[in-house]
Amino acid sequence: MTQTPEQQDSIEVVDLNTLLASSDFITVHVPLTDETNHLISDKQFAIMKNGVRLLNCARGGIVDEPALIKALETVIDWYTPHGTYTFDELEQFDA
Repeated sequence: MTQTPEQQDSIEVVDLNTLLASSDFITVHVPLTDETNHLISDKQFAIMKNGVRLLNCARGGIVDEPALIKALETVIDWYTPHGTYTFDELEQFDA
């Protein structure tokens, strides 16, 4: 019996909601199109588990920024390469 590449590499193909709900790290690598604009928005942030790390390696517009800010307001910490900040502390960086 011939295995698919996914089976050979122990990769499980899942739908987006399953991926969002079960991942510790999510990286986004898609082109910006009508279908991917705001691919990550309120509904998707609500599905993500606590502590997830989201890295958008794609174009702006894939992640709905107002939805991101709303989601960040509901978590305790914001992690950056320069340290850990609470959401309230980030307001000092607004210019």
